Amino acid sequence: MVRLALLPILLFSGICLAQQPADTLRFSPGEAEKTFLENNLGLLAAKLDIGRAEARILQAKAWPNPNFTLDEVNLWATARQRGGETVSPAFPGGWGTNQQFALRLEQMVQTARKRGKAIRLETDGKVLAEKSFSDLLQAMRAELRQAAAELSYAQALLHDARRQQSLVDRLLRVQEAQSALGAVPKAEVYRLRALQQSLKAEANEWAEQAGEKEMALKLLLGTPPASALVITIPAAIPAVHIPPLDSLLDVAERNNASLQVATANVQLQNSAYALERARRVPDLQFNVGYDRNGSTMLDFVGAGVSMDLPFFNRNKGNIRDARLQWQQSGIQRSRTAHALAADVVRARQELVRTLEAAQGMGGDYLHELDLLLDGITLNFRDRHLSLVAFLDYFTSFRDNRRLYYEAIRNIIVHQSELEYLTGNTL
Repeated sequence: MVRLALLPILLFSGICLAQQPADTLRFSPGEAEKTFLENNLGLLAAKLDIGRAEARILQAKAWPNPNFTLDEVNLWATARQRGGETVSPAFPGGWGTNQQFALRLEQMVQTARKRGKAIRLETDGKVLAEKSFSDLLQAMRAELRQAAAELSYAQALLHDARRQQSLVDRLLRVQEAQSALGAVPKAEVYRLRALQQSLKAEANEWAEQAGEKEMALKLLLGTPPASALVITIPAAIPAVHIPPLDSLLDVAERNNASLQVATANVQLQNSAYALERARRVPDLQFNVGYDRNGSTMLDFVGAGVSMDLPFFNRNKGNIRDARLQWQQSGIQRSRTAHALAADVVRARQELVRTLEAAQGMGGDYLHELDLLLDGITLNFRDRHLSLVAFLDYFTSFRDNRRLYYEAIRNIIVHQSELEYLTGNTL
């Protein structure tokens, strides 16, 4: 089994890359995953959503601030206004004579457990943020593995095309020398030249694809664009144990990150619905006040309470909208679960077919193909093999190496997809 962490770049054993630039970055498998987790900007940005959710919980726990009012302060008190009398005696200390002012302190008290329901809503929001981050992490790990498989496939075929081109170049020089002596027909020389040009074009094509795949992988790892990446793992066909379908479906139902996100969203919408229902009930506004001399008595102290009368607005629209969102989230969760089961079935079938197609490709398969190529090249050079037979063997050799690399790539791609869907390592 090939671990997710082992695959930032897959380089098959026996493949010698061309000269590496001076700024080649070499990672061990563990270092590659660590680099991915530390440097990927998408992950770093998404992780902040959890901190934002925690901040919203903190805010939801805060009580409403009290309100203080200083009012009715007289800026002057003329004799005409006072009628020539002292209307307000002085406070202890001799100040405040004929001074009028009022103080008022108000505190809102939420009813119907609105505060607790708001905290529950934000707590569910944090759970959703955590599940969303987990889903993104697993998806990007699968993307990392698949991008590595695609890159290694392109790099392997690029190396093969250049190696085969070098071999054909050497044969062509020998054939041209023999053709000059009249020992080899010119038609064979022209045919080898056509093969040489074909291999050059193929090498250029694979070089372009390898460059594109490498840049995509650098973006995931957050490494400098001008650098090269090297990680070496064995070239053997991965051995994968595939559990029964029923077992995979059960594991996916429990562990799939996308389904957990949908489930968390259902709970979030349920909490939002409960909060909107609670908002039908008006909050209470308690107050206590002091009036120096603006009431029927001197130094009046009183208390009161106020509330909105829900005659015209009972929050019906918001309640209905929240209920529909709750119902919608439940439908979306069912849809996600149904799509997940279908994807698990498909991914398992593709992985089984890929493993079956790779049967017979043992660890010595590439070595055997190399021996085959060396043998037919030697026999063709010594004129023990015709050009037609050589080209037939040569094409078969190229196709089989490509099929071997395709088998490894496809197994990794389908395995990583199935592991993402089930949320479990095979």
